[in-house]
Amino acid sequence: MRKRVFRWSIQFAALCAAALLFAVNYSDRMRQIRALPETLYLTGGSGVSALFGADGGAAAVDVQQAERLSDVTGGETYTFRFLGVVPLRTVQVVRTEQTQLVPGGSAVGITLYTRGVLVVGLGSVETAGGPVSPGSAAGLQPGDVIVRALDEELRDSAHLAALCARHEGSVPLVIEREGRELSLSVRPALDSAAGEYRLGLWVRDSTAGVGTLSFYDAESGWFAALGHAISDVDTHSTLTVREGRIVPAEIVGVTRGQAGEPGELLGVFSATDAPLGSIARNTEYGVYGPLLETPDGAGAVPLAYAYEAHEGPATLLATVSDGGVRPYACSIVRVSAQQGPATKGMVVEVTDEQLLAETGGIVQGMSGSPVLQDGKLVGVVTHVFVNDPAKGYCIYAEWMYRQIGEQAS
Repeated sequence: MRKRVFRWSIQFAALCAAALLFAVNYSDRMRQIRALPETLYLTGGSGVSALFGADGGAAAVDVQQAERLSDVTGGETYTFRFLGVVPLRTVQVVRTEQTQLVPGGSAVGITLYTRGVLVVGLGSVETAGGPVSPGSAAGLQPGDVIVRALDEELRDSAHLAALCARHEGSVPLVIEREGRELSLSVRPALDSAAGEYRLGLWVRDSTAGVGTLSFYDAESGWFAALGHAISDVDTHSTLTVREGRIVPAEIVGVTRGQAGEPGELLGVFSATDAPLGSIARNTEYGVYGPLLETPDGAGAVPLAYAYEAHEGPATLLATVSDGGVRPYACSIVRVSAQQGPATKGMVVEVTDEQLLAETGGIVQGMSGSPVLQDGKLVGVVTHVFVNDPAKGYCIYAEWMYRQIGEQAS
């Protein structure tokens, strides 16, 4: 009988311990610990609040400790422990100067000319013997970028056509495919109607559209826009950059969005207008480049780090009419913990009655609109929810600012 009672006692104690561990594992504090980034940044007199108090068995990380950060190492490492024993999370705390950025929100016209020519489709050439497809026979695929032909760097699609038009025999090509450089050889076919040799390819070498300037960094003189890549409409490939520019754009109308049918800003601009800046890089996190005139930094606000974003009220800056940039009320309804650059970090919902009345929420052309929270630049709108135009995805502004640092250097 005593053995049975002892065994039941052990089982009961084990169940209680398991229940305690389960409760602790799913507690708010444990979720906070798991959501901590690998690096926390301290600016000025700010500090990192204690996640566990003394009863939790872990030391607090506060500003007094942060003041001891070494100029050589740039930071200290803190390990949060359960009951002072079990390691839960290790975080590096770094002191840094507060980054100041000037929010945008203005509409810009974007023109981009690709490096090389992008293959968007495979066609055929009508020859005396019937239709043939030289590009397909050579192994070319939609999405390939032809950068060289006959040992010449390609300027545009007309350059490629001119090189092949009078050339009999194989044409050596250098292409880029999924980040790899390949060499191919294609034999142009003689078009019986035109009397010229052709490759039977559909190609593209430029694009243009309207988007939103996200912010600029007065220190480096670089801008950021869109929050996503400029991609080819047919192949969805990210376009390479030979040259590009942003110019002022005017919004002349709006196609209002509704469930299942995204709306659109109707904008106009002239590619011959004086440019605001040149495009140096086109990445999945937006387009970047130097401004042609050094800005003075007026209107700058602090950059919010990704882990500072939280659910709650925010402000969206956008241009949806000829009235220029205006602030609109919105709410951050979801945040995702991200340890490094990634897309879709937040979901924002437009709550401003005027913006909802004018546009239905977020529409195409608003990509790049900055989002402010607690007086800081926290994110940038990138995509609208097709079935709920009041909502859209945002990228954290920190990830876009990191791109400026990488590109400018």
